[in-house]
This record gives sequence, C-alpha cells and structure tokens, in this order.
Amino acid sequence: TGAIGATGAQGIAGPQGATGATGTTGAIGATGAQGIAGPQGATGTTGAIGATGAQGIAGPQGATGTTASITTDNGLTKTADNIQLGGELINAVTTITTNSTPGSNTLAITGLQSGSITPDAITGIAPDKIVVAGSSNGVLKTVNAAMPKFFYMPAVIFDTSVIGPTVLTKDLHDLYKAQFTGFEGSKSKYKNGSAPKDIPNIPLASGLDYYITYNDDAAIEIVSISDAGILSYKVVGSASASTYMNIVFVVK
Repeated sequence: TGAIGATGAQGIAGPQGATGATGTTGAIGATGAQGIAGPQGATGTTGAIGATGAQGIAGPQGATGTTASITTDNGLTKTADNIQLGGELINAVTTITTNSTPGSNTLAITGLQSGSITPDAITGIAPDKIVVAGSSNGVLKTVNAAMPKFFYMPAVIFDTSVIGPTVLTKDLHDLYKAQFTGFEGSKSKYKNGSAPKDIPNIPLASGLDYYITYNDDAAIEIVSISDAGILSYKVVGSASASTYMNIVFVVK
C-alpha cells in the first residue's frame, strides 16, 4: 500500500442533525454570595392584644411606718383617736369666718336650753346674760341686758311764757345724755352708792332716730327735727295744765 495522501480541504457543513436525548442533571453547585438587602416593605397592621398573663408573686412587705403624733389645743380636745369640740382657748383671738361675702353662709347653734333675763323673784337667782358681738371685730361678749329698741326721752321743761314767731331750739340728744351721765357730785341727781356714775346710753346723736308721738299744737308749733336731734319749734299759745309732748328715741 502506498503512502496516505494529504488531507483534502474540508467540505461544506451538512444539515444539522436531530437533537439528541437530554443527559442526566449534574450535581448542584455551591451557594453563591448573598445579594444586597432589598427596600423595607410597608408596616403591617397591629395584631390583637394578647391575653393578660398570670399575676406574679407578691414582693416582700415593706418596713412598718411610724405613727404621726396628733395634738389638739385652742378649743379642741383629743381622747385616744377621738377629737371633740371643747377646751381652753389659748389664742388671743379665735376667728370663725363663715364666708367672705356677708350673709351667703351663716352659723347656727340649735338645741340650746331656754334662758331668762328676768331674776327669779322666789330664789333670787341672777338672770342669764346675753351674748353680743363686737361691732368692729365680731368678738363675742356678755352683757346683763339688751339695749331697748326704743325708749322715751326723760322729762325736760319747755318755757312757753313768751309767745312769738321766734324759732327756738333744743338739742334733744344733749339733754338726754346730760340726764344719764355725771351722777357723782351733781345736784338734783342721785344714785345708790355702788351704782356707776353713768347710766348706759347712746353716746352719739347719730345713733338715734327722733320722734314726737304727741304734741299740743295749740301751744307749740314743731318746725323741724334734724338727724342730729335738734328740735326747732315756736311757742304759739299759752300752755295749760294738760299741755305735754311725747318724745321717743329709736335706737338705730
């Protein structure tokens, strides 16, 4: 056999043959590196509240505290844990204010015993005293009797001997006060030895209102009565045995 000749030039490709059967799956390769995190999703709705858990065990008891010391004074008395109204007042002035607006709240005491300001003619027991309140500070005080709401002016003399148009005056308050004061060393005025030198009186003319409840107009003409108790009048006729005038003072 002679020597193999040189390979000839490659011929043109023939038509593609049919696809062959798929081979078996190869083994899984190793996991690749994790990729970057994607954007956070929207917040979901809140879930339902779970059931309350069982109560835990009680902690240890704390130390016993000290008992506060409570005392009372100035009109209050403490017996054991009971505090009652009653006791000595130690403050110079103890004020109870019912309200800053007068009359809006009031203070009342009910169930008091009956009293009397008239002495007992049989036993001679002194009458009860009357409780009054100070006009400027409301401090309670006792007096033996209350000032009457009205009283008659003590007797005074009107000279009616001169009839005429002249307007005359009398200071009713001064005349009244002069008769109620100055019983020591005074003529025509008398008292028992232990009695005060002055009868209780209304010291200011402005504390009274002045009334004439009867006047003999045929003898005296009343011109006016001032708020200060100055009576202005004229003598217009002769006085008779039955001529008189009633003057009443009313305490304001």
